[in-house]
Amino acid sequence: MIIDRRDALKRAGLLALGTAAWSPAALTRALAQGAAQATAQAPRRGGVLTVQLNGEQRVLNPAIRASTGVYVITSKIVEPLVDLDQDGKPAGVLATAWEAAPDGKTVTFKLRPGVTWHDGKPFTSADVQYTAMEMWKKYLNYGTQLQQYLDAVDTPDAHTAVFRYSRPMPLDLLLRALCDLGYVAPRHVFEGTNVLENPANTAPIGTGPFKFVGYERGQHVIAERNPSYWREGFPYLDRIVWRFITDKAAASAALETGQVQLSTYNALALADLDRL
Repeated sequence: MIIDRRDALKRAGLLALGTAAWSPAALTRALAQGAAQATAQAPRRGGVLTVQLNGEQRVLNPAIRASTGVYVITSKIVEPLVDLDQDGKPAGVLATAWEAAPDGKTVTFKLRPGVTWHDGKPFTSADVQYTAMEMWKKYLNYGTQLQQYLDAVDTPDAHTAVFRYSRPMPLDLLLRALCDLGYVAPRHVFEGTNVLENPANTAPIGTGPFKFVGYERGQHVIAERNPSYWREGFPYLDRIVWRFITDKAAASAALETGQVQLSTYNALALADLDRL
């Protein structure tokens, strides 16, 4: 089956319109699968993806700011403990396994070994402990409610984090919430600083497939391929550029001329969506 560029754009637009409730990583996978089906080609390595955004968040730390606008960018740079797979079931990311005690007051996460932060430091349970207690519980919108009864996070070893609650925490609720409210930040970057004013909030250091390169206010955010990413063989792209284009007509023109390949979350005029 051969599909031209116009038909591929239409399919991608329809898919994006119908998936506003998906987690960022699940949406990314779905778009990637749709693109692969549309082109009927094997994945190719290299290239730059330019994404149009119609707003600017000014905070790029998903551990203290829960927002779709933040996730669109930082879910490619920073990673959560778990995500949802394409069937809507919890799937491990930085966590590989989890278990709740019978009374629901203790949840144990086994963490992925061999993961490094973009600055080369190892990812450990100390990062999870610090992020949960000092970010999710204190500052993260919605996360403060989710972790209201979190008393402590124990770290018996570098790859085990034990969450202790004063009231039962339903495991199914926790896992699905952590897809958006479970992004982990590097302890060694934030500890001993004013968390809300740390420069890493706008220059994130993560464990994800792309490494932050630069953020120019009002213009763009750039991230490049992480050559040490723990998912072997990924990512395929060399770079992602998120451009802030608030004018819908300009965004449509950029998409139509190929300057932009993806426009997120209804950032185009409805008439242009139909026309394109």
